[in-house]
Amino acid sequence: MFIRRYESEHPLAIYNMPTRWDIRTIKVWGCISSEGVGPLVRYYGTMNSDDFLKILQNNLPLWYPKIRGTATRQGSLIFQQDNSKIHTANKIIEWLNDNKIRTLEWPPYSPDLNPIENLWGIIQDKLYENRDKLSSADEVWQETERIWKYELNGYVFNSYRNMHNRIIEVVNRQGGPLDK
Repeated sequence: MFIRRYESEHPLAIYNMPTRWDIRTIKVWGCISSEGVGPLVRYYGTMNSDDFLKILQNNLPLWYPKIRGTATRQGSLIFQQDNSKIHTANKIIEWLNDNKIRTLEWPPYSPDLNPIENLWGIIQDKLYENRDKLSSADEVWQETERIWKYELNGYVFNSYRNMHNRIIEVVNRQGGPLDK
């Protein structure tokens, strides 16, 4: 799991974690909406656009009705992702267009305004609290799934509910980071 931080922030010092690679490290992709959490996918290695396309194809259409609210509710999905190279690859854009999924124009590094970035931080904090009980990547994955499914919906609802205030605060700080 990766958490985006500003260069001046040092999360490893905050959590007193060693800077070496940890065998318990996992990589995940997740999807949320104002309705709550959606799929969470574990992947291995470095993700490329082919891997990302498979994740989208296997997960987004299945969850699409929930994102819109109900299976019968009409309306288009506006999919928010950052502008990383794999997210903006031609095959990804083509697939999103073919499936009539609009994307929200978004800066690549905007963790204060991206609701899912806050969830990754919450998961990281909860995993750190249980670090002594988690001895393998599989145990970290199981705990991450449990947190995702059972503990995050309240955070998701609040994050969307407070988005207007967050936007105003970021504008007032001229794009600067929000305090924790």
